[in-house]
Amino acid sequence: MPIWRLCRPMPTSATFSNWTRWISSVFVEMLSDISGYRIEEDDYPAFSSVAGGAQFLAAHAGTE
Repeated sequence: MPIWRLCRPMPTSATFSNWTRWISSVFVEMLSDISGYRIEEDDYPAFSSVAGGAQFLAAHAGTE
C-alpha cells in the first residue's frame, strides 16, 4: 500500500466515533489493496468484526 494512503485527511473533530470510522476505512482500504478485490463503502459493515471481514473476503475471493 502506498504510504500516501495513510496520510489521508484525518477527522478534524476529535470524537471517538470519527476516529474509529477513519481507522476502519484505512484498514478496509488496505485489505482491498492486499486482496485485489475492490471493497465498496457499502460493504464496510461486513468488516465490523474480523470474522465478518474474513467471511466477506473468502466469499468474494477470485470474483474479480
